Amino acid sequence: MSIPNTSTVPEHLISLSDTSWAIWRWSALRGAGFPAIQVLQLAMPAYAAAADLFLTCEAEAERAKGRVLARLEAEAEQMQGEMKFRLLTVLRQVKYKSHLPSLPFTPSTETQMQLDTLQAAYTSREQARIELRAQFVGATVQTLQSLAEVAQAERFCEAVLWQNRGAVRDGIESFLHKPIVSNPASKQRKHGQLIAKYLQRYCTKNETIGFFGPLGWGRWMPAGAALTVHPGPHLLAKRTVYLETWGFDALGEMLAQNSALLSWAIPRPMPFLYLSGTTLHIPFARPLQLSDAQASVLAACDGQKTAEEIADAVLRVPHPGLISKAEVFAILDELRSSRRITWTFEVSMEDWHPECTLRRQLERITPESLRQETLSTLDRLETARMAIAEAAGNVEHLKQALEHLDATFTNLTGTASTRKAGKTAVARTLVYEDCQRDIDLTLGPALLQELSWPLALLLTSARWFTYMAARFYRKAFRKIYITLVKKTGLATVDFAVFWSLIQPLIPTEPDQRLINALVPEFQKRWATVLNIPAGQHSIHYTSQDLQPHVQEAFHAPYAGWHSARHHSPDLMIDATSPEAVLRDEYQLVLGEFHQGTNTFDISAMIAQHPAIPDLLQAMTADLPEARVVPVYSRHILSTRRAHTALTLPKDWRFVFSADSADVPAERMLSLGQLVMEEHAGELIVRTRDGRQQFDLLDILDGIISVQVCDAFKILAPVSHTPRVTVDRLVICREAWRFAPDELPWAFHIDPLECYVGLRRWARAQQMPRFLFVRTPNEVKPYYVDLDSPIYVDLFAKAVRQAQSASTEGKYITISEMLPDPEHCWLPDANGNRYTSEIRIVVVDQLKPPVKNWETIQALHNNGLTEEETVR
Repeated sequence: MSIPNTSTVPEHLISLSDTSWAIWRWSALRGAGFPAIQVLQLAMPAYAAAADLFLTCEAEAERAKGRVLARLEAEAEQMQGEMKFRLLTVLRQVKYKSHLPSLPFTPSTETQMQLDTLQAAYTSREQARIELRAQFVGATVQTLQSLAEVAQAERFCEAVLWQNRGAVRDGIESFLHKPIVSNPASKQRKHGQLIAKYLQRYCTKNETIGFFGPLGWGRWMPAGAALTVHPGPHLLAKRTVYLETWGFDALGEMLAQNSALLSWAIPRPMPFLYLSGTTLHIPFARPLQLSDAQASVLAACDGQKTAEEIADAVLRVPHPGLISKAEVFAILDELRSSRRITWTFEVSMEDWHPECTLRRQLERITPESLRQETLSTLDRLETARMAIAEAAGNVEHLKQALEHLDATFTNLTGTASTRKAGKTAVARTLVYEDCQRDIDLTLGPALLQELSWPLALLLTSARWFTYMAARFYRKAFRKIYITLVKKTGLATVDFAVFWSLIQPLIPTEPDQRLINALVPEFQKRWATVLNIPAGQHSIHYTSQDLQPHVQEAFHAPYAGWHSARHHSPDLMIDATSPEAVLRDEYQLVLGEFHQGTNTFDISAMIAQHPAIPDLLQAMTADLPEARVVPVYSRHILSTRRAHTALTLPKDWRFVFSADSADVPAERMLSLGQLVMEEHAGELIVRTRDGRQQFDLLDILDGIISVQVCDAFKILAPVSHTPRVTVDRLVICREAWRFAPDELPWAFHIDPLECYVGLRRWARAQQMPRFLFVRTPNEVKPYYVDLDSPIYVDLFAKAVRQAQSASTEGKYITISEMLPDPEHCWLPDANGNRYTSEIRIVVVDQLKPPVKNWETIQALHNNGLTEEETVR
């Protein structure tokens, strides 16, 4: 089988059946680093079966009781006086007690048969309860044994060590020193739960971090088999240890405290300032008049020259009262104290190896002895990093290497080797590891054909979302601009002031984002398209039937901004093996849909790619116009793993944070350089010299993409939503939503009663065995196996925490795990299977118009807008 029309798109793309969309040939393979079957070690099927038998007997006893009550009520209707009163007393006892009282009369044969049936049901229930209690004791011991086996495994300890050394020392090692008993103490249970939480992450989460989430790559091909996979001899093809940028920030600050070194650091002006002659413009303040010497020194601070080089450049031109380097350095010190510049040793958050950038700075130091002494501090950190890399696979060596790095860092900088202690935070420690999965994967036309039409429907709605989001933001931004114009009386306003005022519209917290107000309309339109009948657990559609409704509901001429042409959906294959896929025994499942963004465009992804130039060329072809790429503060994106990586030489860099270092000046747009005005009805941003001019959303392109990325939610959050399948693609998994107080089983003190209550409740909801649960106080969803008592305990604990926390109005969301651990196709060389997802980059072939300001002005003069000409 082959895919047509591939020649009509650039080489890096393959068209979908709807040729207004094409996908990158390269796709990322995100998966777990531990086989899925390992998490099933904590399932206790005999205990689960005993619980189900008890529930079956319980239900049968309730049915038998109902029949007895009906018979006795009928008998009571025929009685009078004392006898009737006594029988009504018996009725109440039957209704509310778990045993049969003596009857005040001789029952009929039929009534006696019903009573005998009820007594037998009570007996069966009691026997099932005894067996359940015995299984509970056995399951408790077996769970502890299984947890011990997990905790003793070298790979597991190594994985936890990378994330949390305290968990290894205080949790895992403590757990292993305790004897296995049938009634473990609370601390032992707590440590066991810690082990279980890490295991579910390593076995069931598709991640991109460390050897427990190695990143693989595959290619879509226009011909060949649906799926071809060849795992390498080892799980990992490459392991790389990186030092976090914040550690180099601390080292740089320490070095800058040495006055002998400071002259070799690079002073950098704050991005919100603008110097015009000797006048310094500061947002929300009156212009400040500098002396000629101060202005000359500040003007020479370009973020590229060292203080020594600045002094040399300034002193070449005579300035009154400025005759020595010491005087230049004094002015630099004044500028630093007044927050006009930073002056320290800095590295960029976007450097994959910041130690190399810092080394280049330190190598400029003279004399030789001072340079070598300073470089030796960096060498010590680098040596410690290399020792960690060499310790891979050996827990004791890794532990010692990590401790050595911590001690070295603290000794060099005088600061702690971790930050945000006690919190689950990104980049909390000094060092991390990223790995490349050793696998050869090709995805063929049969798979793409099954995906093509249903995916195109989703993409059409995503195009509409970004188009409407652009209008949404333009309206909100215009309101602020008009307010500024009225306040200042000027049509041209400082972009730094505007930027400050729009911060509430572009928050970092997802639940506070302005675009959330558009989501209900998006869901309303999907509800009209799908028209899901009430009471369904699963519903199926064809893309052919839905297509006209989707086109009507989500018509949009193009994406809202240039980068919004990219979308990054995650695709899962629900199959037991690659061979099952070739036998056509599979279904496709949509994971997260990251709209309006290319999720390959981060360091964590690109650094593990085998052919980085391919991805750079793909970006060049997709977005031939120069992008404006935001340079985020390290306080917003605290790890460089999340920073942009596919920036091209033609692209501009938008700098708005005081800590954005090492940005090439020739392609930098800093806040202070920019002003904003209206041009032919459009808000534009331009440099003060007028050489560069941008549509407002072109400046905010990457920032708005982040705002809308995770807003693709097809179904409104209600108490239950069914599985929705289009053709062969599950676009929504079955899900349930509850307030914590709707789950009374979670509040049982007795773990056996909690477990039975959970299974009784899950039966009533018709839930499957494997679930993912998201609670208000957890950042990410986590795995729950209803056959596993420890995962049920963790679920119950999370419900109780949600109830006690300040989460009023927030809900617990439960969704079916699809694919489940028994339907994982991704193999290794030893035949183990892993959970996985294929992250795709899709490109919208309908391009937003490139702004031609003369044309826009002509349209404006004729009373038209650009949108009206498109329509």
